[in-house]
Amino acid sequence: MPKLLVGNVFVVVAPACWSTMPRPTGVTCPADQGRTVDNTTYTLFEWVGNSYIFNFGGLPEFEAGHGLDGVSVIALTNPSQTVVFACGVMSYPATETKGWHRSNPAGNIFFADRHVSFYQARGATNLVW
Repeated sequence: MPKLLVGNVFVVVAPACWSTMPRPTGVTCPADQGRTVDNTTYTLFEWVGNSYIFNFGGLPEFEAGHGLDGVSVIALTNPSQTVVFACGVMSYPATETKGWHRSNPAGNIFFADRHVSFYQARGATNLVW
């Protein structure tokens, strides 16, 4: 299960594929329109219980060694550019057609140094995932 070590505490996030399992209430983005890749009419919040994604494995194709699964915050070399959470539409910048906050995919990103910035999804691919 994906997790990020923050001090002595692991933050654990369940994978989106567990959408049919009982889960605690998540956080919803008011601009959540769902994602084209999920092939559903539901918003992402309705589909998986959260509008936001945790950077567990980088961007798709989720290559080994990317993302924050099991990584200690003190091990990060560029926390101001390292994505921790982002609007769920940000994970498929090349194929997503739903824009959420803009006509093209865009959203908020929470970084490891604890700041939040707004990005176009294609521009966010240059960040540390």
